[in-house]
Amino acid sequence: MKLTHYFEVSAFNGYELNAPDSLALAITMFHSANTMQPFAVAFPDMKSNLTGTKLRVFSNSMEHLHALCKFAKSRGLEESLEIGKILEVPEYTVVEYFKHLRPKLENQKYRPGKKPSEDYFEQQYKLLKTMPYLKLSSKSGGVKFRLYVARIDSLDASMSEGEPNSFGLSSTRNMVAIPVF
Repeated sequence: MKLTHYFEVSAFNGYELNAPDSLALAITMFHSANTMQPFAVAFPDMKSNLTGTKLRVFSNSMEHLHALCKFAKSRGLEESLEIGKILEVPEYTVVEYFKHLRPKLENQKYRPGKKPSEDYFEQQYKLLKTMPYLKLSSKSGGVKFRLYVARIDSLDASMSEGEPNSFGLSSTRNMVAIPVF
């Protein structure tokens, strides 16, 4: 998927939401827009364990981005989200990947009915504390969950021709190259 256009979303502390929750709300909005066309996201100011307060939304169609912007603006979230103009992706030579990560410990699996090692849950907690995530909730069932995000700086270019998942992120077998600029 060649990404040709993008817009930025800036999240900030509003009356009812803080910046990370506003960013999570933006991801949920784009996920639920149901435009039937893929979009990809990047977190340009992501730190080691924080997703940051900016989101770049990419697509190969300017019309698709217009639809996403219109959908987002119709939700009345100007208090905590600022949606920028749609722009062309500038020339770039570096790409990165933002992947939906399902954290798990190496060499240890927890299975219901089978007793895990004594330190399994402590190790899992320590691992999860270091990873950036967004707090989301399912629209269908209202179940709250964390969407963990990993930034991968380099990868074999042959693996980067995939399409993003419904959250705009790469998956294990479907990597999407995001331009860095």
